[in-house]
Amino acid sequence: MAPEALIVGFGRMGLEVARGLAAQGRDYVALVHNPGWVRTWRRWGLPVHFGDATRGEVLQRLGVREAKVGIVCVDQPEAARQIVAAMRRHNPGLAIAVRARDERHGGELRALGAAAAVTELHGPSRELTELALRLMRDDRPTEPA
Repeated sequence: MAPEALIVGFGRMGLEVARGLAAQGRDYVALVHNPGWVRTWRRWGLPVHFGDATRGEVLQRLGVREAKVGIVCVDQPEAARQIVAAMRRHNPGLAIAVRARDERHGGELRALGAAAAVTELHGPSRELTELALRLMRDDRPTEPA
C-alpha cells in the first residue's frame, strides 16, 4: 500500500513534519540523499529511504503516483525546484507543499506545480508571533465578573 505522504528531505524540518503526520495517524515515507541518515532513522523504526528525488524511478518506487501529498523539505533552492518538477511529472494530481528560501523562490516553486510554499522566514516567524500573542493573553490579569 502506498503512503499518503512522501517527504523529501529528512533533517529537522522533515522530521517535524513526519512527527506531525504520525501524530494524526497519517502514514508517510521519507527520502534522503545521505545513506548514513537512512541507517540512523531506520534504527529508530522510521520509514526512511535513500535516493535521488529528481529521478522518476526512485519516486515511483516510493509510491509517488498513489500518494496524496508530496512534502519537499530540502534547503537547497535548485534541488527544491528539480524535486517539485519531478513530482509533478510523475503525478500531475499530487498536492505538493514545499519549503522555500523566500517569497520569490516560493513563486517559482508554485509556477512549477507546488500547491503551497512556506518560506523559511515567514512560516516560523508567523508561528512565533502567534505563540507570543497567545502567551501574552495568558499572562493578562482576568477581569472581575
